[in-house]
Amino acid sequence: MALQPTHRTSRQFGPFSLDAQTGELTRNGLRVRLQPQPARMLILLTDTPGALVTREEIRRQVWGTDTLTDLEQSINFAIRQIRAALRDAPDNPTYLETISKRGYRFIAPVSETVVEDKRDPSNRDTKDASTTRDVAQKNSEGTLPISFPSPMASPSALSSPARKQTRLIQTVFLLGSFAGICLLLVFLFVRYKKRVAVARDDSIAVLPFVNLTGDPSLEYLSDGMTEEMITRLAKLDPAHLKVIARTSAMSYKDTHKTAQQIGQDLNVQYLMEGSLQKRDNQVRVIAQLIRVSDQMHIWAQPYDGQLDQLVTFENQITRSVANSLALHLSAASMEGHIPVGSQAHNDYLQGIYALSQRSKQDFERAMQSFSYAIQEDPQYADAYAQLAVTYNLMGQYNWMRQDEARSQAKAAALQALTLDDTSGEAHAALGFSEWFYDWNSIDAEKQMLRAIELEPNNVDAHHWYSQLLMTEGRLDESERQMHAALALDPNSLILRTNLGWIHYTARNYPLAIEEIKLVVTQNPGFLTAHYKLWWIYSVIHDEPHAWQEFQIVARSISSPEQGAKVLSAYKTTRYAGALLTLAGAGDSNYYGNRVDAARCMIFAGNSADALRELGIGLKQHDGWMIFVPTDPAFDPLHSDPSYLLIVKNLRNNSKQTTRVQ
Repeated sequence: MALQPTHRTSRQFGPFSLDAQTGELTRNGLRVRLQPQPARMLILLTDTPGALVTREEIRRQVWGTDTLTDLEQSINFAIRQIRAALRDAPDNPTYLETISKRGYRFIAPVSETVVEDKRDPSNRDTKDASTTRDVAQKNSEGTLPISFPSPMASPSALSSPARKQTRLIQTVFLLGSFAGICLLLVFLFVRYKKRVAVARDDSIAVLPFVNLTGDPSLEYLSDGMTEEMITRLAKLDPAHLKVIARTSAMSYKDTHKTAQQIGQDLNVQYLMEGSLQKRDNQVRVIAQLIRVSDQMHIWAQPYDGQLDQLVTFENQITRSVANSLALHLSAASMEGHIPVGSQAHNDYLQGIYALSQRSKQDFERAMQSFSYAIQEDPQYADAYAQLAVTYNLMGQYNWMRQDEARSQAKAAALQALTLDDTSGEAHAALGFSEWFYDWNSIDAEKQMLRAIELEPNNVDAHHWYSQLLMTEGRLDESERQMHAALALDPNSLILRTNLGWIHYTARNYPLAIEEIKLVVTQNPGFLTAHYKLWWIYSVIHDEPHAWQEFQIVARSISSPEQGAKVLSAYKTTRYAGALLTLAGAGDSNYYGNRVDAARCMIFAGNSADALRELGIGLKQHDGWMIFVPTDPAFDPLHSDPSYLLIVKNLRNNSKQTTRVQ
């Protein structure tokens, strides 16, 4: 029986291509990540473009006979994933239309291309046979068939010159065949090596170490050790080990989920669990490595000693993970600085814990703790790096003067690099300072790329580099960096919010709203998400929603008296009056940065005062000015000569900063 050729169907719609067999989705040739169930749903929807696909049919075709108690939520989640992958807006769809209470319809034109699956060795023979039949058919349709001497004809049937020509042809044919076989073998070998490399890539999440001391005030010890283990493993073998970042790992603190459920949530193959006990100055640390697929404990080990041996225990645990997963032990992961005395390390752990809480008071405690650690051990590079991060964020959040934050952050980052020039966190912190405070994107980009080169698992480096790229208008690159950060920290609210910020900057407002509203659903109190929603709704002139988000922001950043004034203004002069009251046109007591004040003015329709605020921001060298040229809020000013001069001076200031340094 003749072998049948194997074909694959590729469906094209817009810039996207979908493999109808595997569900692999690409955009302009670049792969777009899509989970299996949304991929199967997209295949189903594109099977019959323009036709209604009911939710019942989706359940039957995608989930089969499986009983799902949260089927509606699963379908909704898959639809959101598809829309995010296609960059589609539910309110104004290009690809996927919702039919209320019934199902969905794929509304974009879909074209199909059938290509042969080159992985099936039978295809070549079939193709050759098909080609032969086509040629024969064409010849039969002509009046006179054309015949050529066969290249493999018997030499005796040819003349001597013809025999020489035939031998030459045969030799060339054989050499060509041999070369082709060699190239094929090389190609297959390279593909095999790539598959092996991919297959051995591992991923791990360090779950929060459990505080078994019985003293809640020592929570910083267990949490700090968790963070240090994440950092050490992230440096272990970044080419072959992905390490989930702290924010996502800590979201499973006190969880009742199984190892398999957490592994599926975070898309990792291994989990590390641990606990810490303390009595006087004696500690016991227990760590274990779990394989998610079968929940098998690969190893478990207790470590007993004194408090100042915690760093030694962390080194030993790192080595055990490397040995268990057959990973390369890098110098960065094993030859780090060991703090002088237990108090320096203890202060450092307190600083890490406080920094993670993200409040003004906790940031101040973090600065104090890192400073104490440095006083006790002046060679503590990690403490300098984290101190630089703290100062950077204090200034960005307007919790201290930006000029002071800049000088302190740069000094700490430079000192960290003097002590350890392989510190990715120090390079990232210096890059942040160069970008946000100095408006020097050229030197900042060099620092952030160096940070990513040294520590590919460093979320801060990917996140801050993404924001730099956004302010430069390089939005595709910015989105890729943000997705790289999210792959390492999938549960991070700030990363999700700032992904929406990128969509906002790209003027894709529906997708931005959808992304950020998911954050608000997960954490209604996350203020940064409300900030961004306020901007978006104001830009698209959705005043009811803008006012709703603005109230949340105003309550958080203003005093009760000022909040009462804002509400009173809204009752008399509506949204514009409330905006002007908060920003205080002509009032120097505005609580916040000049760019936010300018946004209030422009949303209220007051271009003159918006330009005045931006002029003050430029003169004061407000770090937030770096976002102005790409912010859609200021689109109404783009033809104004005063605005163009502000942007020009902003760019010139950046160049001058580069020359001085």
